[in-house]
Amino acid sequence: MDPEIQQRFRTIVRETGIRPRRALEVGGLIGPKSLLRMPELRRAERYVLNLRPMSSRKRITAVTGNANHMDAFEDASFDLVLCNATLEHDMRFWLSLAEMQRVLEPGGLLVIGVPGFV
Repeated sequence: MDPEIQQRFRTIVRETGIRPRRALEVGGLIGPKSLLRMPELRRAERYVLNLRPMSSRKRITAVTGNANHMDAFEDASFDLVLCNATLEHDMRFWLSLAEMQRVLEPGGLLVIGVPGFV
C-alpha cells in the first residue's frame, strides 16, 4: 500500500478521536502494510476478511470469507471498519457496503478508500 494512503487512513482515525476496541479490515492482508498495523489500533482486537485463506498472526485474526455476506460476524460487532482498494474489484459492491454497515456498531467509523484517477 502506498505510504501516503496509509497515512490518510491514520489521520482519519486519529482525528475522529475513536479508540477502537474491535477493528475489521475488509479485503486486506496481514503483512507489514496492513491498515490494521497502524499504531492507533495496537490495543484493538483486530480482524481481516479476505477471499484468500491466510494464517492469523501478530494479534490479527484472519477470516476467510466474502464481503458480500460476512456471516462470520454478528450485527454491530465492530466500532471500526476499514476497506481500501477492494470495492472496485467487487462485482456486487453494494452488498459489501451493506454488510460493512451491518457489522459496524451505531456511532462506529467506516473508512473506505478507492483508487482515483487524475
